[in-house]
Parts: sequence; structure tokens; C-alpha cells
Amino acid sequence: MKKIAALLLLGNVALFLYWRYLSPPAPMMVAEKAAPPARILLASERPAPTPECHSVGPLPNRQALAAVTHWMGDRFGELTEREATAAAPPSYRVQLETVSADQAARLAQRLRGLGLGDIAVLAPEPGETKVVVAMGLFSDRGNADRRVQDVRRHGIEPSILPMERHTSQWWIDFTSLETPDLAELVHSASVGAAVALAPCEVAVPSDEAPTSAPQNAVPESKGNVAPKLGSSRSSGAAA
Repeated sequence: MKKIAALLLLGNVALFLYWRYLSPPAPMMVAEKAAPPARILLASERPAPTPECHSVGPLPNRQALAAVTHWMGDRFGELTEREATAAAPPSYRVQLETVSADQAARLAQRLRGLGLGDIAVLAPEPGETKVVVAMGLFSDRGNADRRVQDVRRHGIEPSILPMERHTSQWWIDFTSLETPDLAELVHSASVGAAVALAPCEVAVPSDEAPTSAPQNAVPESKGNVAPKLGSSRSSGAAA
């Protein structure tokens, strides 16, 4: 037993000496460098905000344009008024094509003799030979259909031609850091709810107005009975 105890003691001493002097050193952990604290920019070092261009519109008429301009005043810098065009609902012309100017004149005289107003003989378009007798221009398709029925009672079969129309709109452009309260603007200036606030590059009209009114245009009619040619009336669309 004494020999066994002595051997165990010698083994423990040898193991201690090995780990103490002969075993390779444990790798040292390299401490990671701490990131420097973020630097807070002073107010004087921050970039100044850039004013942006905005547009208010579309405004349906000059009265609304004046009201919004007055409401905005000089609170949002210089205001620039801009007129644009947009497609409007079409008009409907009741008409009949004839083969000659003489035939067109006789038909127009007959229609006037029947008590129908707003009768016009239109000059042929370039390159065309047929002469059109116009029997009214209507903003409402139902009124145009009723005019067709009135003319058919006299043995005449006219047709309906849709006519493209354009209307003017107005925008107000301004460059400012602030924008107006749209709800307050609409209420205070008494303009329609269709008015919007948009970046200038977005508020671009999609349609262009014609350079001049069509030569073959005739006054639009209100309802079934149209005024005689030459009467004083507006050329705008009828309700």
C-alpha cells in the first residue's frame, strides 16, 4: 500500500509540474476597440432646409383664382398664376351632310320655315365636298337626341357628331418651406373640393388647348328649343 500511495503522489507532482511549466500558454484574448461615441451636430452645422415648389389647383375660373390669391397673401412667398387647359365633356352636334351648297341652303331654309332654330350651313372642311347643315350643338346627349326626334318628324334623318371640347383651369405656383392648410383654404376661399396641393412637376396639364376655335362651331343650345342664329348668347356648354 505504501508503494501505491507513493506512486500516486509522484504522479500528481509530475502532472502539476507539467501543467505549471511545460504546457503551452493559453492564447490571450485581444480586447476589441470600443467605437467612438457619435458626434452630435450643432444646430449651426446642420444643412438648412430647401424650399420646395408647390401648386394649388385646379381653379375653375378667375374668380376662384382671385379668392385663393387673396387668402394666401404673402405668407408663402411670391405667387405665380398659371393657366392650363384640360379636356371637358364633349358637345353633341345634330347635323346632316348634303352633296352641295345649294342643297344645304334649301334644307336650311326648309328647317327654319318649320320653326326650328339654331340652323347653320357650315363650310366644307379642307379636302371635303359635302356641306353640313348643323341643327344645334348640345352639351347634354339627351337634348341632342330630342332634337333628332323633332327633326325626324319632318322626314329628315340627321346624325349626332360628338365634338371635343377643352376648358381653362388656373393654378397658383409658389416656392416655400411651408404649405397652406388645404381644408382651411377651400373653406375660406369658397372654392370647390376638387382643389388640391401638389408638387409643381406633378401639376402639369395633360391636354393642350387648340390654338383657335373651330371655324365650323355653332352656338350650343339649352334644351330642345335653341335660339335663332345671331342671337346674343354665351358660347359655353349648356347644362
